[in-house]
Amino acid sequence: MRTNWTKIKYLIQGKNLINLFLISSLLVLGGCKKSDDTSTNPEIGDPNKVDFVISLDGIEEQLDLSANSKMDVANASNAEEEIYDLEESGIRYSTSFDKVSYSESTSIKDKLNSKYSNIEKSAVSNLGTNIRYRFILFEVVNNNMVYVAHKDLIRGATYNTTAFNIFKGRTYKWVAYSYNTTADITDAIGTNNVSIQTPVDKDLLYANSTTDIFFPLDNTTNVPEARVNIRFKHRLARVAITVKGNEFPAVLENFNVQLAPSSQSYFKSGTLNLVNNSISNIASQSVSSLPFVSINADSARVANMYTADFTTPLSDITIRVNSVRLRDIFTYPTGTYPTITNRDFVISAKSSIIPQAGVSYAPALNILNTDGAKFGNLIWARGNLTYNPTTGKYSIRKSPYTATTSAENDYWLYNSLTPWDANITSRTPQNVANYEVSKDPCRQIPGGWRLPTGAEILALGGNTRLASDRFQSTRWSTSNGVSWGSPRPNLNIQANMYTSFRAEGGEWVSFYKSGRIDVKGYTNRTNYAQWAILLGDSVWSMVSDGGTGATSDIPELDNGQNYFKNGVDPAKDHKVQVRCVKPVI
Repeated sequence: MRTNWTKIKYLIQGKNLINLFLISSLLVLGGCKKSDDTSTNPEIGDPNKVDFVISLDGIEEQLDLSANSKMDVANASNAEEEIYDLEESGIRYSTSFDKVSYSESTSIKDKLNSKYSNIEKSAVSNLGTNIRYRFILFEVVNNNMVYVAHKDLIRGATYNTTAFNIFKGRTYKWVAYSYNTTADITDAIGTNNVSIQTPVDKDLLYANSTTDIFFPLDNTTNVPEARVNIRFKHRLARVAITVKGNEFPAVLENFNVQLAPSSQSYFKSGTLNLVNNSISNIASQSVSSLPFVSINADSARVANMYTADFTTPLSDITIRVNSVRLRDIFTYPTGTYPTITNRDFVISAKSSIIPQAGVSYAPALNILNTDGAKFGNLIWARGNLTYNPTTGKYSIRKSPYTATTSAENDYWLYNSLTPWDANITSRTPQNVANYEVSKDPCRQIPGGWRLPTGAEILALGGNTRLASDRFQSTRWSTSNGVSWGSPRPNLNIQANMYTSFRAEGGEWVSFYKSGRIDVKGYTNRTNYAQWAILLGDSVWSMVSDGGTGATSDIPELDNGQNYFKNGVDPAKDHKVQVRCVKPVI
């Protein structure tokens, strides 16, 4: 019996779909022998030969998410969520249950955040490199789809010419699917089986023919070309269970989290008929362990689970935290980190959700810290004051350390409500001004925050504190700790140069060596090349001492310098970082 061969082409193209730039990778399809062929089988070059080209468009992603959706589950803010206390540990937490972007593609997230996101309903993201997918060819016989052959392909791989029987004068359709992984596809597919079981721990991508593949039978020597464009869709609903510590902030260690018994039967699998794209025989799968992966440098973990049930409402997910240790070197520099153990957390949706295919939901547990560390009758903020000139918003950083800070917006002039008050045009007002409550920038933060007094600073870190109440990570010198970043006015702060003072409840108040900024050229404030970093001291706060005003610094703890110095910059004309306090209520 003679064999009919057809050549499969490997191509790379670019497409512009829904105004979204897409890099599409086109892959070659290898072929299989058609078992029921009874026609004459011409050799290569015969008029019956058809070239078959597969174009891989990518994955269609939904853009029509709800207004309160979050595009990035790991970094989503908890500002509008209700916060709860874990009474036994002093740790706080909040929960959220929102729709999120199914795709991790930056371009998709940019599209979701664009002004057109309420107009365009979908966009396309790339299939990842080395992702495996299966292409199945069917012949249409008497309105029925009859299995011909299938081929497993790899996105990004190059294929040589391979065999695949396809004939002019016949009608064909196709189906493609993928588990969106690099693992081999092991499903048994053939003439008598065109169904697969949907997973609960993997994505399932599906695409099928929208038009027939057909070329009239003729006796010409022209070689027609059949083009197939595969655009996958997510066939299941995803539930991205997330535990976040980045707002504590902490790295999540000794991480052991599973589904609580009440939620272990939620995720359901079914039988997907690849021919008609229907799911039947839907049944619960018992799931306790979750496939968490680390994101955001171990400060968050996410476990993607999937369900084929699009009728049963979902109102909450309960997770059991067997153990999570919160490594926060700022609040616990000596290494005695808090741990959450044997605790169930119910993550409830605001209203019941009917899962939809192609939509991702993100029940999230957000582990939070309190506003600050308690010492005496004060709460000391954990991080410094910062200001966003675009929004006019004041905020307190979650920790004293951030690798890159801004000399423009994170360093403050004395007696200035913003890092740059419009009426400050020279050094003179700063040299002679006394402290004014009305110009205390900490008071712009709701909740009773204010600048500390000199006496309060010395009480926290003065020479009356025992040596055991002080901790320094690395000895400071006058020539290191801060450097200019790129571009200016960004600064680089070293992670190993901080000093901590013991507060209460096992917590510490930490300060990084931050230097001070000498601003030269008040009339040209954005000429950052003229600005200088002064590293001799680590000035951090414009303190109030009852009306005279001064700044303070934290010298290294070696050589007997074991306390805060007050008034090291009597001219009060340098930009310094600010730490706020508020009374214990």
